[in-house]
Amino acid sequence: MFSTFMLHAWIVATMVAVVAGAVGFFVVARRAAFAAHALPLGAFPGAAAAALLGVNELLGLAVFCALGVVAISQLQRAERSEVASALWLALSLAVGTLLLSLSGAYAESLYGLLFGAVLGISTQQLLGVAVLSALALALVALFARPLLLESLSGDLAAAALGR
Repeated sequence: MFSTFMLHAWIVATMVAVVAGAVGFFVVARRAAFAAHALPLGAFPGAAAAALLGVNELLGLAVFCALGVVAISQLQRAERSEVASALWLALSLAVGTLLLSLSGAYAESLYGLLFGAVLGISTQQLLGVAVLSALALALVALFARPLLLESLSGDLAAAALGR
């Protein structure tokens, strides 16, 4: 009834929606919408670096997202989370543009990651998204209680964790 590309698009969109629902609760509770916006755009240089090195773009994307989390959390220590998110956003987009220009070739998969190409998801990419989605849900489930406590009361979380 449906073509393979449509089934892949539906499956990926469903996985993304489930992860977004689980993570989005904590984003709203922590009032971290700008950081949540900056992190996915920060994945662009990871995909560009992976394409330049000839490795899987999804791996580069995941590594740079993890670097973004560390960078924003380290920059937030001065209680200015929006400045930390803005710095990461500007830096990551600049580095991504630099890496993409160094490749000198049209990288279709990079533009798909940057602008979205849900109808072009291959079977291999479907597996990668499934693994990353499962990992994200597992981490949310593992850290749900501390995340909720930190979201509701930072002082109470600090006392409970002995900081």
